Amino acid sequence: MKLIKSSSFKTHGLYIEDSGYYFNNSIHIYGNNATETFNDINSVSNFVNERFKNILQKELVCVGQDLFGNQFVIENDLISFLNIESGELTEVCSDRRYLIDAIEKDFDYFTVRNISEKLSHTDIIQLANGFRFCPKFPFVLGGEYEFNNIYLKECFSNIDLNFSIAFQMHNLPDGTKVKIKIL
Repeated sequence: MKLIKSSSFKTHGLYIEDSGYYFNNSIHIYGNNATETFNDINSVSNFVNERFKNILQKELVCVGQDLFGNQFVIENDLISFLNIESGELTEVCSDRRYLIDAIEKDFDYFTVRNISEKLSHTDIIQLANGFRFCPKFPFVLGGEYEFNNIYLKECFSNIDLNFSIAFQMHNLPDGTKVKIKIL
């Protein structure tokens, strides 16, 4: 499924000039028709929709990701945040033109400042080459947002791993005891 044509990229509120990496590479805004699939808005959107469509009951346009591969998505003309561990969507901003402004307003949360400020030069380069951080012990199960609980993982493999958690936990009430199987 082709989601965005080059000529319509502007209609989604982001411009090709907006694509790239921000805040120590902790925020990645996708481009259009990029040579690398991890940089391409259509490739990432298709990949995420193949996994999350049944949980969310809708298709999304992914426009970027955070340090952990959680997706910034266009939903009903606004930007929402897809937590890839839980499958939950949270509104980020009601005007999609101001995604970076919204991130700056909640800078510590979206950039995971306690981690992003400790990144090595090698980590920063890896983040710009298709990797995101993955928790060793899932955050949604109580894992700490600390440097000793994360490792770098290729972005699509990271989405797959976290989707397997979201799929198993979808619609469970808070506090339910779970045993996660990596699918």
